[in-house]
Amino acid sequence: MPEDVLDDAVLLTSELVTTAVLHGRAPISLRLHRTSSEAVLEVHDAASFLPRRLRPTPDEHGRGLQLVACLADRWGVRPVREGKAVWCAFSLSRDVRSNPFVEAFGDPA
Repeated sequence: MPEDVLDDAVLLTSELVTTAVLHGRAPISLRLHRTSSEAVLEVHDAASFLPRRLRPTPDEHGRGLQLVACLADRWGVRPVREGKAVWCAFSLSRDVRSNPFVEAFGDPA
C-alpha cells in the first residue's frame, strides 16, 4: 500500500473510531479489507442515527467527516441491522496530485 494512502487510512481510522466512541453506542467494531484496487475501512456502532457533515466550529468540533471527505477517495454512511457503518475507501493507485487536500493546500513533502 502506498505510504500516503497508509498515512491517510491511519488518520481516518483514528477519526472514525474516536467519533464512534464519543457519539455512537457500543458495541463498536472496525473492519478493514483490501481489494486489488482499494483499501476500505468501516466503523460500526449500535447507534441508529446517521452522522452528517457539519460546518466546523471554532472549538474544533465538526471536522471529522470534513476530513474524511477530503482525504478518502470515496466515503459514506449506511444503516445496518444493529446501528450504522461509516466507511471510507482509498485507491491503491492514487496519485498524490489527485488528492483534494493536496490540491487545496499543496503537497507537504
